[in-house]
Amino acid sequence: MAEIEGAPTRRGPTLRDVARRAQVSVATASRALTSDYPVAEPTRAKVLQAVEELQYVVTTRAPKRSAPATSIAMIVSGVVSPLRSLVATGVAEAAGET
Repeated sequence: MAEIEGAPTRRGPTLRDVARRAQVSVATASRALTSDYPVAEPTRAKVLQAVEELQYVVTTRAPKRSAPATSIAMIVSGVVSPLRSLVATGVAEAAGET
């Protein structure tokens, strides 16, 4: 497979490889590693064993943006207090400087 110049390359096993080795879906493997969803302990153990066998390393990436952000949202209970009013004014001014 030809590499594209400037494209990031990943070396080593992927989450898909871990899932295949543990005989679970990619979603289940992800859930077992992030603990954001209940996974049966035997299943989690299979995924962790596959991680160890494959020497899988979790990589994190910042979310991609197709365009720069164009808005800012602030939620406050009220701008009656002088401090909150100053903060809101400062945010609005700083946003206009970009």
